[in-house]
Amino acid sequence: MGNACIGLLNHKFFILYLFYVVNFCSQVTGPFLMLFCYGERDSDDGSDNESFGMFTLLVFYPNEFISLALATALMLGIGFMLVYQIVILLMNKTTMEVSLDPKSSPFRHKGIVHNIRMIFGDRVCYWFSPFHDPFPDMKLVAFTPSERQLMQFGVPVKDRNSGRHGLDYIQCIIPTVRSV
Repeated sequence: MGNACIGLLNHKFFILYLFYVVNFCSQVTGPFLMLFCYGERDSDDGSDNESFGMFTLLVFYPNEFISLALATALMLGIGFMLVYQIVILLMNKTTMEVSLDPKSSPFRHKGIVHNIRMIFGDRVCYWFSPFHDPFPDMKLVAFTPSERQLMQFGVPVKDRNSGRHGLDYIQCIIPTVRSV
């Protein structure tokens, strides 16, 4: 199973990583698509009717052809993964939670907006920033930073207020448990 280590704490950053990779690959692929659609501009008379195909690109510009092929393959593959991650984000799940039995799953769909705010945080201006952690917005402030670090490594820590174990942070060991 791929992406098994994507839990609640790093789901935002994984989605942003996929978004930035697809964005970069589309910026590499975009000019080539424009070149194929509109042709090469002739420098003599300014006409746009010359065709520019894949064979011409392969013969005269082999490095650019390899860049186009790699960028297109990455854009398609990672683009499908990005769409999948967005769909399961809207369903209030992570990649590990998708494989659980839906009847015995403790997770409830709380609405699309609430699901997005739980992963990306309450401040919309920070949603696309990889430097702002939505950690305080996830209702996880009952634990000290050292307890949070222990939980990231899979050590369950008991919450002093509710008595529950802080399993929200265990990634790669058991599925992420969110507040119900």
